[in-house]
Amino acid sequence: MKYFFLAFLFVFSCNSQVEKRPSVDINIRNVYVDYGVQAFSEIQKENDSIIKRFKECISSKNYSDYDNFWHQNDTSLFKYPFDDLYHVVNTNYPSYEPTILAIQKLEPNKYLLKIGMMGSPEGFNSLDFIYNIYAIRSPQSEFVFKNTIEDNLMNWNRKTVHNITYYYSPDRILNNDEIQKQIDFENYLTNFLEIDKIDYKYVICNSVYEFSKILGYDYVNDMFFTEQSGGINYSEQALFFSGNDKASYPHEIAHIYLREKFPKIHPILSEGFTTYVGGSKELHYKEHIKILRDYISTNEISISEYLFDDFKRYTIIGANSSIMYSCGALLCDLAFKKYGKTGLFDLLESNHSDDELKKTIEVVFDIKMENFDDFINDELKKYDFNE
Repeated sequence: MKYFFLAFLFVFSCNSQVEKRPSVDINIRNVYVDYGVQAFSEIQKENDSIIKRFKECISSKNYSDYDNFWHQNDTSLFKYPFDDLYHVVNTNYPSYEPTILAIQKLEPNKYLLKIGMMGSPEGFNSLDFIYNIYAIRSPQSEFVFKNTIEDNLMNWNRKTVHNITYYYSPDRILNNDEIQKQIDFENYLTNFLEIDKIDYKYVICNSVYEFSKILGYDYVNDMFFTEQSGGINYSEQALFFSGNDKASYPHEIAHIYLREKFPKIHPILSEGFTTYVGGSKELHYKEHIKILRDYISTNEISISEYLFDDFKRYTIIGANSSIMYSCGALLCDLAFKKYGKTGLFDLLESNHSDDELKKTIEVVFDIKMENFDDFINDELKKYDFNE
């Protein structure tokens, strides 16, 4: 997220990449090597060593084992700097497998490694990601890996305002009104969640395309959508990238504080609450709920079937909403209106799994899940959008 780079408009609104990753029971993974890289290996002798280390890294049994292959100084922004590589390799593996597209020598001990994740899950050749990392020769003569982001932000400005460290292009002038809006929202949020302020990093970009390039991506399909507003959130690392061209992003900052308060929150409620308090895609949460009502009224679907399916919950409705965002916001709104903050917090304390969330919904709203569709439909019919 990570639920990571999924093929829908909302992925960058709240991509949360830093949940603890499960162990993966795998052997040495296959890595394809482009013919050009193979042919050049006779001249660039280091290629074979770099490829061998890359195979060992991505074949790690545990998420944390990637750290054994990582440059120790690659922590200027990230607490877990290998997180993106982990996602690139594991999001859709083995439907997509890694190909080393290029290895470019930049300095005597520094190489650019270009990784393509390719496959044919639908019966035709398809590209999932193209992602860049560095291979650095360590003092022990072993290669370790490093993100490209530090170099990509080398000429960017940095400014700390209270607990926020902004990174921004030298062509940008920070908007003080937007900064104050961010601070005011944080004051509201920390008071509501009863939590202290958190120091975090905020990288202001003008589009999804720009922050994707900064993170090291040459290709992920979201980079090329017409809709370029959004963000990517590494909540555990207190870091996010804005693609909305602003110094204020209530939805994304809500993710950082929400994870601190409810570390095991279900993704539906995570997106629901951050939409409830911070809006999404420039829309107020009530606009998302209205889109949900209109969609259900004209489409015969089971809302529970869609909401609790790992893919259907991301179904786009209207131009700027999804089943997960709108229904998640509705559940948060209903819990708060019916039972106040106590009821809302009871809901948000639900665990990661769908089964745990279903049990929580039954307790909080005093319903059985077999009646969930009727419950949602009834609440939407009587919903007061002017309240």
